[in-house]
Amino acid sequence: MKRIRVLFLIILAGLVWAALASLALSESPESVVHIEPVNIRLDAGSDTQITVEIDNVTNLGAFQFDLTFDPGVVQVDGVTLGDFPASTGRTVNPLGPKTDTGKIVFGAFSFGDAAGPDGSGTLARVTLKAIAGGETPLELRNVQVIDVSGGRIQASTQGATVVVAGPRASEGIARTSTNEPQPAGTAETGIAPSQPQERNSPETAPPSPLRDWILTGAALLGIIALVIVAARLMAR
Repeated sequence: MKRIRVLFLIILAGLVWAALASLALSESPESVVHIEPVNIRLDAGSDTQITVEIDNVTNLGAFQFDLTFDPGVVQVDGVTLGDFPASTGRTVNPLGPKTDTGKIVFGAFSFGDAAGPDGSGTLARVTLKAIAGGETPLELRNVQVIDVSGGRIQASTQGATVVVAGPRASEGIARTSTNEPQPAGTAETGIAPSQPQERNSPETAPPSPLRDWILTGAALLGIIALVIVAARLMAR
């Protein structure tokens, strides 16, 4: 009888551990791939560099993303690999960039004996050139984050906004033919003044909330049943 009680206590302890582990998994922070800075202001003809960052990643092995934009406002002049993917000593090979109208595709994969990097860092550096006045969102799409074992890492995304001061592309010819000076910052630039936007926290969710709730619920039901059985056995 004592052996049965000990066995039930061991099983009970294991189920409690499994339930707590499942809850910890469901509450772990999700990885975030985002652009820095969030608000970018340029003059037509100038350029700047932005970065694609990742936060809260574990054992990073590979990544890929699409960066989309309005090609009438900005263009991408270059993309280079950030230092984070190789920060643990793994060998990293870039994939791309592949360019298309209003979009670039870029990524990288790594190999080696070292573990993948954890935490936060820079995935890529992107050089933007302002083409004409206007405003365009920079959006990250089709983002894939993979660990060194080939498993997919769930990740949310956050983009940015570029505002270019100057004549719009369709107005450039007409502007050069007028002799009237245009005050800077007026509506003639085609850009309405706007306030900088703060980067909001992403709306994230656990990778598999339904699975976690099912596992946790099953574990709790099992614990309740075993507690009842163990109590009856111990009362005999």
